[in-house]
Amino acid sequence: MGCNMSTGVESRVKLEELKVSKYNVRGEILEPFKDARVIALANDIIKRGLINKLIVIKENEHYGIVCGKLRYYALLYIRTNHTKKFYELFPGGLIPVEIRKLKPKEAVLLSLAENVYTNSLSNEELASAIIRLKTEYNLTDEDISKSTGLELDRIKLLSYIKSIRDSLNAILVGPGRPTLTEREKSIGTLSLVIVKKIADLLKEKGIISEDEVDAFVLDTAEKVIGLPSRQLRLMYHKIQKEPKKYKQIIQSFTSKKLKALNIAIDEKLVEKIKKQARKQGKLIDEVVEELIKKAFSTS
Repeated sequence: MGCNMSTGVESRVKLEELKVSKYNVRGEILEPFKDARVIALANDIIKRGLINKLIVIKENEHYGIVCGKLRYYALLYIRTNHTKKFYELFPGGLIPVEIRKLKPKEAVLLSLAENVYTNSLSNEELASAIIRLKTEYNLTDEDISKSTGLELDRIKLLSYIKSIRDSLNAILVGPGRPTLTEREKSIGTLSLVIVKKIADLLKEKGIISEDEVDAFVLDTAEKVIGLPSRQLRLMYHKIQKEPKKYKQIIQSFTSKKLKALNIAIDEKLVEKIKKQARKQGKLIDEVVEELIKKAFSTS
C-alpha cells in the first residue's frame, strides 16, 4: 500500500507554495540540510529525477504536504546547494505534485500508509501516529491495520508501549543521535519492547502473573532509563538462560554505568569474535566485554 496512486489531480507548483502539512506523520527534522536521509535522497533526485510526486492538499494559501516530507527537504537542499541542477530538473522551479481532497483523518491515514509501505518511520513516529488516530479520530486497532497495512500485533504493542512510556518521567528518544544529557534521561520504544519481552518471558515461565506484567514493565523501565538498547538485549539474553535470577541480573545491569562505544575493529578480529560467540552460545557484546576484562586483568 502507498499513497502515490494517481487518484488526485496532477499539477506543478512552486516550492514556495509548499509546506509540510500538520497531518504528515513523520517526526520533526531539526536540521534537514545536515540529515543523512535528506542528503542521500537529494543525491538520488539529482541522478534519477523525482520518481514519486509529492501528495498535497490545499491548506489556506499554500499546499500542505501529506506524503513527501523528506522529498520536500531534499528539493530545498538541491535548490540551495545545486541551484543550476535544480532548475534543470524543475524548469521554472515548478514541482510535480498530486493534489487530493482529503478529510483530516484520511490525510493522517494516507501519510501513515505511505511510510508503512516504505518502512521509513521510527517506532516512535509510528506510535505517535497510531495514538493520534485512536484519540483524535476514534479509530480502532483493526481500522488502522486495514487502512495502512500495519500488522495488528505491532499496532497493539506500540499502543501498549506508548501508554507505559507516558507513565515514565523520561525523555522520548526520537530519530537522530541524542545528546549525552538526553541519553542519560531517555528511553526509546525499542528499549520498552525489550522490557515487555522480558515480562512476557517471565509470565510464560510462571515467575510473574498476568496481573503483574504492567507493574513489572513500568518498574523495570524506570530502572533502565538511559541504558543503551544493546545492553538491554544482553540483559534479556541472560534472563532467557536463567529466568529465576532475573532480579539479580537486572540489578547487575542497572547498578553499574554501561556505555555504548562505536569503534572500528579489524574485519578478521570481528570474524574471530563472532566465531567465539557462536561456539560459546553468547552475544558478541558478552564476548567483547569478557576479552576486555581479561586483557586489563593481566596488564
